[in-house]
Amino acid sequence: MFKYINSDFPVNGIVACSGIEGSNAQAACMKIFPEGKISYFNSFKAVFEAVASDNCEYGVLPIENSFNGSVRAVYDLIIECKFYILKSLLLPIRHCLLAKHGAKIETIKTVYSHSQALGQCSKFLDSLTDKNGAKKIPFWNTAAAAKMVSESDENDIAAIASPLCSELYGLDCLASDIQDQNNNYTKFICISKNPVIYKGADHISLITGCNNEPGALNKILSIISKHNVNMNKLESCPKAGSQFEYIFFLELETSLKANGTNSMLDEIQQNCTDFIFLGNYEQGR
Repeated sequence: MFKYINSDFPVNGIVACSGIEGSNAQAACMKIFPEGKISYFNSFKAVFEAVASDNCEYGVLPIENSFNGSVRAVYDLIIECKFYILKSLLLPIRHCLLAKHGAKIETIKTVYSHSQALGQCSKFLDSLTDKNGAKKIPFWNTAAAAKMVSESDENDIAAIASPLCSELYGLDCLASDIQDQNNNYTKFICISKNPVIYKGADHISLITGCNNEPGALNKILSIISKHNVNMNKLESCPKAGSQFEYIFFLELETSLKANGTNSMLDEIQQNCTDFIFLGNYEQGR
């Protein structure tokens, strides 16, 4: 089923990016594909559609933040489209409060950004609300929020975006590094509809489900432990179309080429009601 390629991950390709210039997704694209051609799209779904239609070879999207958790919409689209993860990247995220020239932090009444960024800066925003009565309004992308603020006639609005957006869109940085945690990372993934495994693949992502009965999840975890495989992620979420049934997102630190991995996966599948293999890939920084 999977095609093994004994070479490094490609540095070029036509890549669908969820965002606009200056977004963290663009930064992730440039790290994963330093010689790639980026096409920008205004939703996660549009990225998947671009790859599905062969307008783009790859898509790059955020899937998890170290502080604010998983991006469930991306997981849902991977399941729906039956796509695969070819590579992941841990990208350090810095957030700034950006506003038009002459604006002052004391007069900001509304802050726009992606919901993930708003969540990652909750302490700063709570303080701004206490002082100014400022409202926070979700926007579809951090860089797009910065661009919108730059084109607005209002001086009492601001955006949370990357430091690069200050230069790109001619905005003043009223406050820098406003994220709640300094070790703020977002994991981005490269998706494809083709199941390919490149040299250096060292992580496996799965989605599993098990019967709602005592010991069912422990049986799966015991299989992983028996094979001495490290598990980096275990997260439950409601199963679509069901009542109080759950599926589990797993990330394992291993490769299909490692001894015992395939037999471990077979054993897991035999004990699951749901089993979706998302990919075997290298995680970079």
